[in-house]
Amino acid sequence: MIFNDQIVLGKLKQTLLLLLFIFVANVSFSQNYPTCTNTGNTVTVNGTCLVRSVQNTSNAFEAPVTGTYPCLQAAAAMDCWLKFVATASTATIAITTTNTAMGPAFSVYDGSCPSGTIVGTQLNCTDNVAGNAAQTETGNLTGLTIGTTYWIRVMRTGTAATANFTCCVTANPDNDDPNTAQPLAISSGTCNFITGSNTSSTLSNCGTIPAPGCAGLSGTATDVWYSVTIPASGNVFIQTEFSGTPAPQLVNGGLAAYTGSPCGAMTLIGCADSTLNGQNSLNSPGLYISGQPNGTIVYIRVWNKNATAKGFFKICASDMGPCGNLLNNDFCSNPASMTQGVGSFSSTTTASPSTYSYTSDAPGNVGNVALCSNNLSQNSWYSFMATLTTHTFAFNITGCAGGMAVQAFSVNTQNSCCKIFTSVGSCLGNSVTPSSGATGAQTLTLNSLTPGVKYYIMIESANSPQVCTYTVSGWTATGILPINLVSFSGENRNNVNYIEWVTSSEENISSYILENSPDGIDFKKTSEVQALQNGSSSQQHYHTYDPNAYNELTYYRLRQVKTSGMSDVSHIITILGPDFYETLHNLYPNPTTSDLNFDLYSKRTGSISVELLGYGGKLVYAKKYDIEEGTNTFVVPMNELSKGVYILKVVSGKSGKTTHHKIIKN
Repeated sequence: MIFNDQIVLGKLKQTLLLLLFIFVANVSFSQNYPTCTNTGNTVTVNGTCLVRSVQNTSNAFEAPVTGTYPCLQAAAAMDCWLKFVATASTATIAITTTNTAMGPAFSVYDGSCPSGTIVGTQLNCTDNVAGNAAQTETGNLTGLTIGTTYWIRVMRTGTAATANFTCCVTANPDNDDPNTAQPLAISSGTCNFITGSNTSSTLSNCGTIPAPGCAGLSGTATDVWYSVTIPASGNVFIQTEFSGTPAPQLVNGGLAAYTGSPCGAMTLIGCADSTLNGQNSLNSPGLYISGQPNGTIVYIRVWNKNATAKGFFKICASDMGPCGNLLNNDFCSNPASMTQGVGSFSSTTTASPSTYSYTSDAPGNVGNVALCSNNLSQNSWYSFMATLTTHTFAFNITGCAGGMAVQAFSVNTQNSCCKIFTSVGSCLGNSVTPSSGATGAQTLTLNSLTPGVKYYIMIESANSPQVCTYTVSGWTATGILPINLVSFSGENRNNVNYIEWVTSSEENISSYILENSPDGIDFKKTSEVQALQNGSSSQQHYHTYDPNAYNELTYYRLRQVKTSGMSDVSHIITILGPDFYETLHNLYPNPTTSDLNFDLYSKRTGSISVELLGYGGKLVYAKKYDIEEGTNTFVVPMNELSKGVYILKVVSGKSGKTTHHKIIKN
């Protein structure tokens, strides 16, 4: 009786497995994919297993592999090609068959399938179960790249004319919990994005992880974790992108930052989503992290908001300097400077619909007082010193259906960071409703201003992402970020200054003028280079030498001249000359509301004398400082001084060289 029961149970298992083949994915057994070019052959990781077959056809093995033959090719008579997109660095592939004559085996490849031939490398060959039987072949893969397509070649080593099988791919992300967070490298300037995915993850519940407080983290959402180590600057900017390939993309997500013990007691220090601090122009959250001690590990959480569809995304970390102060007028802490007078200036809100020069900047409480915008994306910043109680700004806005949003603020700063915003007057445009921004000729009028006070203007496209071109008449500006400048750098080579730059596009660009200065204030033209390919969207590389460099320190900026005659000016770089011994640089913040900082580089030890004079010549501060070889940083206390204009005087103890710098205390 026991023997008969075992037979019955065995037949029952075979029957159930056979039914599984019939119903899983509603796919007919007749579907065979003999080449890698066949469509419909994608296995979803942790999703529905595919039911497929290998058949004894005359065109077996018609998708060879360049450079490497597949395992067991000599023994196999048939094959079937499938593929999957990695959601983690590891994956498990299982090939199951009830056909006792199939003898399944499989190999896995990276690379591509341009025309029926795999161009890549064999990563795996699995044939663990000897002989022919109803069986499952399982292989584990490691070292995969998230977002990359991998190819599975299923082979029949037995004698079956047609053999049916299921293919399942499973994975668990390495960074599913904070204690396995993936470290992010911090880049300087442009972010180096990596691809991530929450497709295979689960919602973390280890230790004490406070709810992020934004972006709807529900019980059915899934999260993954990254980590960054706070650099000496104390500032890190985390950016994400929910756009592009591979599919499916995460379309709505949250971003949060924590300190503390991973999977232990953790403390929430920041949260961002598409409507709060840090949204960027791709509707993807970004988050500033500041005020943390050097060396602190911060844990970054990414999830699908309100349990929406899971998918792939890109993430990066950059050391943007104090409050993102790296690229001119991209951040409130370093606005372009506007001066009223004869002339005008022009710029755009973005470079193109897929390339965003301006990133999101939502410092302080600006999100609570912004009248024109509800998303604060791709915004740029300008400042002006009021000389009257009323100022007007004549805009001419073209090129975008949704229009622009323009708003002015008075801003309180702390340690050169924009902290407290107060709206000044009304605004141009309203991005709460799509396509309701300002277009054409528009005038921004600001009343009840206080002469001598600096005000800030934020400009962005109202219906992002939009490419809005605008001209402001009656004002000139310096420090506007050129929208197509990828890099701008230089160095001293054999006592001659070498300068190079790279552009991402040259739409309506006629030439580039290199300007130099001994003090970073008064610039003059030193050379001009014609644009290589006006209208080109590809990268162009330029370089030139400056025969008129200053002996100690030379400041440079790049003026981008448009075919219309208008021009934009880059951020400023410096190059040390062969006679550089003691030179003051990087004076900040100026104007200041508290203390003044400056850096001084020296090739030798020595001393300097520092004096601070009131505008009438009265000495208000004096001190002698020792200096070391390298960069020295000094703080001049001004927090208790009254508002006004001061002169900073720095005298070298060895050479007697004296420099004077105008300082404004607000």
